[in-house]
Amino acid sequence: MIEFLALCGARGVNLLLNVGPTPEGTLLAEEIERRKEVGQWMKVNGESIYGTHCCPVDFDFLWGAMTHKDKTVYLHVLEWEPEGIEFGGIVGKPSRAYFLADPRRKALPVTYEENGHVTKVEVPAKAPDSRNTVIAVEYDAPVVADPDAKGKYHWYTNRRTRHTDIRESDSAGRQALPKAVTGD
Repeated sequence: MIEFLALCGARGVNLLLNVGPTPEGTLLAEEIERRKEVGQWMKVNGESIYGTHCCPVDFDFLWGAMTHKDKTVYLHVLEWEPEGIEFGGIVGKPSRAYFLADPRRKALPVTYEENGHVTKVEVPAKAPDSRNTVIAVEYDAPVVADPDAKGKYHWYTNRRTRHTDIRESDSAGRQALPKAVTGD
């Protein structure tokens, strides 16, 4: 659910969760636990969801998703890349980067390549949160996307294996539709 929440934020859509009781009028223990996990994650990382805008660039990142607000982009890292989290399309050199869950907001090393507007954040070998580690990348001015930046944009999950399946499939996106809709 935490992954899906980040993907919805990056696409600029709302997430509505339906909770249905059992015939006895109670909720399943798993549903309660999942909602508690989302609530705990939101206490720490809610800044990356509430009041943010969708991803400012028309890109599909294999590592996850991006939201932004004012002078900050939020990287929702769903697929950890210990060699660094890289993204393109944001104009300007970042002033700093840090894990949103770090109360001290210790700076992470960040580099910027002006040619192509490529930013890379150096990260530790292991993800602080295996579900969705949020990295805040701050700029000295409001976030601006390079109007010439090009990339791929999907509504699919961004796990590497899923991307591979989608790119090789003639019916990408159709597998989620019932037969009554597709006519298959």
